[in-house]
Amino acid sequence: MAQSAISQHVAALMGAIPSQPAAPAPAPKKPRTWSFINRYTGERMQVTCMQGCTLDHSTDVGRRMFPEDQWCWTLPEPLTLPVNTNGQPEEFAVLNTVIKVEPWSEKVAERLPYATVELVDDHFIDGLDPDGLETVINTLQERLEQMRATRRRLIEIREEYRTRPARNIRNQADEALRRVRTVRHANGLEFRVIPADSYDARMARDVRELTMEDGSVWTVGTRGAGSTFAWQPKGGRA
Repeated sequence: MAQSAISQHVAALMGAIPSQPAAPAPAPKKPRTWSFINRYTGERMQVTCMQGCTLDHSTDVGRRMFPEDQWCWTLPEPLTLPVNTNGQPEEFAVLNTVIKVEPWSEKVAERLPYATVELVDDHFIDGLDPDGLETVINTLQERLEQMRATRRRLIEIREEYRTRPARNIRNQADEALRRVRTVRHANGLEFRVIPADSYDARMARDVRELTMEDGSVWTVGTRGAGSTFAWQPKGGRA
């Protein structure tokens, strides 16, 4: 009973405390307004930035400039991935999407805000309206689904490859060795047959001609201990 009385008392106190109004949502930041001098006419032209513009126009204020050189954009945080273009991975910007507007562009479509997608470092898809951007997004989404499917296959293939019996690998190696052709000298020394124009033939040392136990004549050479090669003299065949 005492606990019930305490609960009723707390409830009464809570009802007596006026509720605090929710904090108002911050008002959208008002776009900046500034002006520059038209280099064609000398006229002062007023600009109101696109909402969310992240460009610093402080160096343009009051400056003489061509109207078509003025624009606004919203630049996202850059995304980079290691891309290999010359044998060494480098960080390249990928899939960065910018909203841009060029109020005095020669292209009428660019006088309204549009999107530009940077596929990879300085390679862009320009001039995208909302429908065009959606098309790019859907295309990339399909490619992402294919990549996810490839990842699943990669997991399966790696697991199958990893769990192959070791003897299969040894058998394959033994079979490969059996396919290597050799010729034998009368003293029992064997030479592995290689093409006459191969790198090993060109770089071999101790090059000389030998007559093998079957009477055939071969050019032989070495490339270190245990590396003995034979190839047919020029005009012959290996």
